[in-house]
Amino acid sequence: MVVPCMVPNVTSGAIAGFIAAYCLAGFVAGLAALTVILSVGIVLIIFKQRKGLHSKRTDRGVFVYAYSRKV
Repeated sequence: MVVPCMVPNVTSGAIAGFIAAYCLAGFVAGLAALTVILSVGIVLIIFKQRKGLHSKRTDRGVFVYAYSRKV
């Protein structure tokens, strides 16, 4: 499952980067910028998916719940 809020950001950032690089340095530089921005965006999405869709607090260690239920 793809993180829905990041896909439009990556896509629009890649398109804007392509247009800016194309205007400043040419078509080949625009394609290079497009490739780099899309690759970084895809990698960030993959890392976010591995961690989980929402940030989770991960506590390390052993926890003893002495009074988890009242008797």
